Amino acid sequence: MKKNQIGIAICSICFIGITILVLTNQILVLDEWIYEKVMLIQNPFWDSFFPLFTKLGNPIISLILFGISILLLPKKERWNFSYGFLGGVGINSLMKQIIRRARPNHLRLIKQGGFSYPSGHSMIAVAIFGFFMVWGIQNTKNKLGKIMIGVVGVLLILGIGFSRIYVGVHYPSDVCAGFLLSTIIQLIIHTRRSLHD
Repeated sequence: MKKNQIGIAICSICFIGITILVLTNQILVLDEWIYEKVMLIQNPFWDSFFPLFTKLGNPIISLILFGISILLLPKKERWNFSYGFLGGVGINSLMKQIIRRARPNHLRLIKQGGFSYPSGHSMIAVAIFGFFMVWGIQNTKNKLGKIMIGVVGVLLILGIGFSRIYVGVHYPSDVCAGFLLSTIIQLIIHTRRSLHD
């Protein structure tokens, strides 16, 4: 539980720091520099792949995954998963309305409306795949199985975040903030679970 509390504190400080830099436009130079580096790998294959891959975090796909997960998870875990997913969606919508950051004016490979900060896809990636990664690792006895679950989970989460930058609808700071905010929510849920176990 203490590790969770330390994690919450660190992620909160980082999130607040990024938010202040976003509000004061001091992070824009770094955002643009990272985007330029990402564009160095641009080619027709990635231009086709990432617009498809990023759909894993789309609302409809997310709701389908949420529904399937509720059916498959043990009853006790359904509530924890629901808190993380629905809480993340609600907090993301609230933060977007508070910050009201315009999306980047980059080459866009997909259409996307609304505000940019923090990335909803990144938050959903952590809420769904992050939750299952931790749950899977905790409930798998085989060491190789734990490693494989961890690798797949991390690749899915980072891949979705990266895809949002590549397709041109989010700044890197949006993605980082989404990861941090959703991680805070997950850590709070795990702390709450530890208290009730």
